[in-house]
Amino acid sequence: MLPPPSRLPPIQFPDGSSIIGQAAAQVIGDIIWALERWNAHEVRVVGYASSNGSRSINAKLALSRSRAVLEALNTAGISGTAIGSFLAYNQRDDEREYGLRAFQRVDVELAQGEIISSPPMPAAPSTQSSTPNSTN
Repeated sequence: MLPPPSRLPPIQFPDGSSIIGQAAAQVIGDIIWALERWNAHEVRVVGYASSNGSRSINAKLALSRSRAVLEALNTAGISGTAIGSFLAYNQRDDEREYGLRAFQRVDVELAQGEIISSPPMPAAPSTQSSTPNSTN
C-alpha cells in the first residue's frame, strides 16, 4: 500500500547545533522511507534557526542544518537543494507564540514539479479460461 504524499515531519536540532542526533536520524530514516515509497528523488531541504543570538551565526546555522540533512538524504539516493531560511516570514511573532524551539529544525519538502508516481506494479494474472467457450 502506497502512503499518500503529505507533509513530512520536521527534523529538530539542539540549540546552536547542526549535528544530527539519534532522534533526528530516526526522523530522517522515516522521511527516506516515505520518499522511497512515493518514488520521489528531488527535494528542498529548508533549515531554520531561532532569532536568539547573532544574525550572521544563525543564518549560517540554518544553512548548515539543511546541508547536514541533505547529505544524509544523498546517501539514500535522494538529491535536492539545501536552503537556509533565517528570519522567515513572521518568525519573531511565531517564536513568541510557539517558542524558539519551533525554529531549531529542518523541513524536507518535495521539489517543485516533482511528480509522485507509484512503483511499477506486477502484471495481473491472466483471467482467461483454458476451456473453450461454447456457443448456444
